[in-house]
Amino acid sequence: MTPSSGLSQRSHNPAKAKSRSSRRLTRHDVGDESGIRGRRAVISRTCLSINSSILRMEYEETWQTVCSSIKDRKRLKTHVWGEMKEDDSLNLGGMFDRTIKPYILILALIFAASFLAGTVAPSPIRKQMIGVFQSVVGNYQGVAGGALFFNILVQNVMASIFVLISGAGLGIVPTFAICSNGFGLGVLYRQAGEVSGYSKAVLKVLPYGVFEIPALLIAASYGLWLGMIVVRKMRGRGGPLLKSHVEHAFRRYFAVVFPLLVIAAAIETALIITGG
Repeated sequence: MTPSSGLSQRSHNPAKAKSRSSRRLTRHDVGDESGIRGRRAVISRTCLSINSSILRMEYEETWQTVCSSIKDRKRLKTHVWGEMKEDDSLNLGGMFDRTIKPYILILALIFAASFLAGTVAPSPIRKQMIGVFQSVVGNYQGVAGGALFFNILVQNVMASIFVLISGAGLGIVPTFAICSNGFGLGVLYRQAGEVSGYSKAVLKVLPYGVFEIPALLIAASYGLWLGMIVVRKMRGRGGPLLKSHVEHAFRRYFAVVFPLLVIAAAIETALIITGG
């Protein structure tokens, strides 16, 4: 056999050629599969990185929200209650804080004007007011001292709390309450002055108003303050929640107004029992 015939047999052997081709295809396929796995690993790492970034951003946003909420609470506390040495400093013997100072002044002027209007009211109106006052006092005749004190105190507390809460309705009710009380006290002073003289009338009227009127003024001032806050919020001005202002008003109410009403109820009870 010649060499050329051997080469011809090797080159034209179909089984061996197919085996070599299959080995080449297998290596090629393995290379492709490893490449796909590599790309999948890269994509997976990229997705994990994106998810981590998203979670980190959400965590940072949540943390910033919490921090801003804490700062808002601190600002709210400073705005509503204030610093102990500044915003909570009290005037007039601890009765009025700076929060309601302008409202106290406004309502005091309204009360003074209403009192003067009551002193110069026409006689028919004054007689009608005196009749209403006598009917209220007559309801307490024959009531024991303890029960009388309790009834007067409960009525005054309920009336003053209603004035405070209703102030959120644009401050209309507190203003009306001050006007009516000032007018009624002026009518009583005029009537007592005509009967026993104006110098003695002061001594008769003053016990009814020396504690009860300041208590009503403070409660009405907080009500008017709440009404102004509602007006500002209706105009789109942001700020602390109304609930925080209401809580502050009630804290001051039970610290200042309620003790004054207790003293006023005790004085009024003594005057009714003694016929003063």
